[in-house]
Amino acid sequence: MRLKNILIVVEDMERSKAFYREMFGMHTVTDFGENVILTEGLVLQERRRWEEDTGLSVEKGGNDAELYFETYDLDGFLARVKESRDKPAYIIKPEYTAEPGQAADTGRAAVLGDVPETSGGLAGRAAGGRRIVRLYDPDGHIIEVAEVQTGGKQ
Repeated sequence: MRLKNILIVVEDMERSKAFYREMFGMHTVTDFGENVILTEGLVLQERRRWEEDTGLSVEKGGNDAELYFETYDLDGFLARVKESRDKPAYIIKPEYTAEPGQAADTGRAAVLGDVPETSGGLAGRAAGGRRIVRLYDPDGHIIEVAEVQTGGKQ
């Protein structure tokens, strides 16, 4: 057995397809209207279809899972985000938002431009020193993008 796809529920299919194309270069592999398969195996399904098929209601913002991506060009990714039509909210860890010499705030989400310039930007550092950023897609799904770690054990 193998994992074939990951499905996320979306409100606006066209907006979500555009977001994943613009931010991550994903393209439509199969389009069934209310159910779309993108490259990399990500499936988008419209909320109405999901609720009808499962009998379950969708609750946005559970903050209990994330889509994880790696890139060799985190600065290029951040530039695409800054230039995008959708201004995604970032998940800002306290240590990323503290002004020099001040105590950090509690963690929060911040829209682009809401982060102090002196915070060193939107990317934080994960264990091992590589930079990461977390943000929300248009439907509130958490996305983490990290630099590919070079050297050391993989």
